Amino acid sequence: MTTATIILLPETPGSSDRAMHWWAVVDGAVVNRGIGEEWLDALGTAGAGADGRLIALAPATAVRCVVAPAAAATQRQALGVARSAALVDGLADPATLHAVASMVVDHPEAAERTTITAIVANSSMLEWLDWLDGLGADPLAIVPVAMLLPVSPDWSSAKIGSDRLLARAGRV
Repeated sequence: MTTATIILLPETPGSSDRAMHWWAVVDGAVVNRGIGEEWLDALGTAGAGADGRLIALAPATAVRCVVAPAAAATQRQALGVARSAALVDGLADPATLHAVASMVVDHPEAAERTTITAIVANSSMLEWLDWLDGLGADPLAIVPVAMLLPVSPDWSSAKIGSDRLLARAGRV
């Protein structure tokens, strides 16, 4: 049995922020959810869910996601190229940004490989990590909430916590 606790991070966390949108997931199914501090009760002494999984969702307004064809190279090289390109094309000095790239897997509409790169301000990432650390929480991952929508030529929409998302063709 695999369990995880998922929370939606605040845009700019404060020391008094503790009430979050949260979901308890068992074997891929949401078994409980809410808005409040109950997510902290689900964390064990290690600061993660019952089997060590706390996943934090970064708000859509704080993270820019770029979908692009992958470079003709090995997967590792293609991800490096995508990350570097996203930082150079970012709206700020690349030294002030944090970027992570991943490859789209099993995307039936894609004739070629596709990368998705998430870009966030270093300061936001550090604020989230410091805030989580102050609560005794150690996330396995911080994932942009926009990444929960499919990369598809069809329109899709979702309400995740307080974020309302609309996506199509890699744009959220």
